[in-house]
Amino acid sequence: GTGDGVELERMAEITDLIIVLGGDGTLLSAAVPAACCDVPLLGVNIGHMGFMTETTPDELPEAVARLRDGRFEIERRMMISAECDAWPAQVALNDIVIYRSTSELHIVETRVSVGGACLGRIMSDGLIVATPTGSTAYSLSAGGPVVDPLLDCILVTPICPHSPLSRPAVLPEWERVRINTPADGMELLLSADSRP
Repeated sequence: GTGDGVELERMAEITDLIIVLGGDGTLLSAAVPAACCDVPLLGVNIGHMGFMTETTPDELPEAVARLRDGRFEIERRMMISAECDAWPAQVALNDIVIYRSTSELHIVETRVSVGGACLGRIMSDGLIVATPTGSTAYSLSAGGPVVDPLLDCILVTPICPHSPLSRPAVLPEWERVRINTPADGMELLLSADSRP
């Protein structure tokens, strides 16, 4: 970086706690570096969305006093990772999304397998694989269920499915979700917590 700032990855390496000032998007940008170093986050909501950033600026002095006195609990949140030949490995606190590029107006065909068993073929505008924390984000907008963020499970939610039989699924967190797409030349994109 420039100036007197510290890169987020370096900050996570040298601190015991990161206080994030912003909204959920700002907290999401800090989640992966913090998790890599097992550093907790305290989110202070000064942004638009505040599902994860529960502390307000007025509550910050009390929150800091509680931290100083050891009167706090750490909530552990599940994260997911995606591996693909075409993209570098991605890690997310909310969700991994596979979708078509904006220039393509074709339906995305995916075949979803869990633990080696095929769940079936899904025709949709894309697919969201979310954590319980991400259940109140894009997955919810696409018709997925709301799940307690402290549970350990995986949500698979089709985006605008083109079949009434394509429903969201809640799966055990230990299962590996495999998503295959046809090699038809359609450009598909992957994002992790809205990062392309």
